[in-house]
Amino acid sequence: MKWEAWFSIDWQQVLGISLSAIGFYLGLMLFTRLMGLRSFSKLSSHDFAMTVGIGSILASTVLSDTPSLMQGLFAVAVLFVIQGVISFIRRKFKPLKSLIDNRAIIWPMASILVEI
Repeated sequence: MKWEAWFSIDWQQVLGISLSAIGFYLGLMLFTRLMGLRSFSKLSSHDFAMTVGIGSILASTVLSDTPSLMQGLFAVAVLFVIQGVISFIRRKFKPLKSLIDNRAIIWPMASILVEI
């Protein structure tokens, strides 16, 4: 195993990672402005899945040359569309809401009830 490969980076990689991170950040800000902060704040089960998916796509896109920046941004756009569709279904079809949403959990902590 080449240990020096774990700690080396050249200027082309620095530039590529920097440009990918900036592009991904700007794209993520655009998608969040279009769909709203709810995409990251409420954390129902589908919001959590989306957040984990975005993190995974972000890591792959920024730290590797495949997928490309445009492929990563397209994948994130698809996740935002899926979340929008699920949110629409949640609002319009009440029986499905219980399948999609999480229930609040009450945890007893030192004789104080804390609602999450």
